[in-house]
Amino acid sequence: MIDRITAPVVDGEVEMFIAMRNRKIYLLRFLLFFIPLLGGERAVTKRLWERVPDRYKDRFKIEAGLNFYALHYLRGLRYEVFPGVTQTAKERKFGVREGVRRRLRMSAEVLEAVWELERREVPGETRDRRLAAFNVLAGLFGLLIGVVVLLAAYTGPVSFFSSLFAEELVEDPRAPLVTLVLLVASGVGLPVLVAAGAALALGNAVFILSNLLRLASSGQRRQR
Repeated sequence: MIDRITAPVVDGEVEMFIAMRNRKIYLLRFLLFFIPLLGGERAVTKRLWERVPDRYKDRFKIEAGLNFYALHYLRGLRYEVFPGVTQTAKERKFGVREGVRRRLRMSAEVLEAVWELERREVPGETRDRRLAAFNVLAGLFGLLIGVVVLLAAYTGPVSFFSSLFAEELVEDPRAPLVTLVLLVASGVGLPVLVAAGAALALGNAVFILSNLLRLASSGQRRQR
């Protein structure tokens, strides 16, 4: 086990290797995107240790700090679930009440560290990629609205929104929000709807494309 933990770090493949304890939840690899990689059995380069600011070298914060700086600033990390690596749960070591208290404190420290790392330490390039990804999602939402407006123009505004809110109208024919939408739809001319829908759809399509290009160029820079 020690050889398997240290070899990738000694060979220069990664900055850190973590031996994950034998917990069933870690065997569901797809969940590891949402589960913190917490484990004290890890091989770490001196370079990584010195790269982590001292404010994160405090109790359980250090594991979040090591993970973050290995992934964002150095050569990354690897992990493996080791069936023979276990631990005694806090609730068994200290009793249920004290164990739960310590577990909550641990969780709070980890969350605090992750919050600070994501808020203050994210590299500019990574922040730009995240912003571009968020813009793509926002653009998709705007594109969807534009398509809905064009469909309303094609089928007739009042009939389109009446069919869209058919269930609400059956339950309450005087539903305030639906009534307002139908009132606005009946007062808007067809050319205005077509122009608004086309502007929303085309504008957001261009917005999405530009941000996808930003993501692609960012990915190429990372590979270099």
